[in-house]
Amino acid sequence: MIDHKIKLVLKDTLDRHGISMNKLAQTGNVRYPTIHEMCNHKDKVKQVNFSTLTKIVDALRELTGDDSINVTDVFVYDDIED
Repeated sequence: MIDHKIKLVLKDTLDRHGISMNKLAQTGNVRYPTIHEMCNHKDKVKQVNFSTLTKIVDALRELTGDDSINVTDVFVYDDIED
């Protein structure tokens, strides 16, 4: 059986680039609790609106200087076989 799901990988991206959750929240003008929940309570996140996602990606690009940062640095589609 294959379970298809979307997986949050924002914490991994922040760690890889040495960016704090607070810095991302400030730069992206996104509420810190939103970033914190996306990084530390992934199973509780039920939705993220496009505006917030856009702010996060734009802030990540600004903070890293890397224009290749994209939605896949926040979410990935994960196939898990049981």
